[in-house]
Amino acid sequence: MDVDAAKKLLAEVDGDEESVLLPPTVLDKLSIDNLPPETSVEVGVQKDGVMHLEWSGRLYRDGNTIAGEADHIWTRKYWYAPIGLEQYLDLVRPAVEVRKKTHGDVELSHYDDDEAMCS
Repeated sequence: MDVDAAKKLLAEVDGDEESVLLPPTVLDKLSIDNLPPETSVEVGVQKDGVMHLEWSGRLYRDGNTIAGEADHIWTRKYWYAPIGLEQYLDLVRPAVEVRKKTHGDVELSHYDDDEAMCS
């Protein structure tokens, strides 16, 4: 998808919190003026006719800024990474806290570990 097609998709959104899926290659070529209020962008690419998310979360307009929201929900049963899920999240949580302290541009809005699922 090229930038003009991405701009057209965003312009055609009807404003009822519809989500638009865009590839990461066009994101740095768009501005806040291209993102209508009440619209969120999910980042993904098309592979074999199916859209695959490249990042679990959304980008959206918050006043005069673009905000990003990561959505990480995993179950231990389906976690296949070499490092355990609990250990991974023990690394992510302090990284977010340090970034908040040093830059003030992130926030850990929710964290829950119920022994079966982490979100």
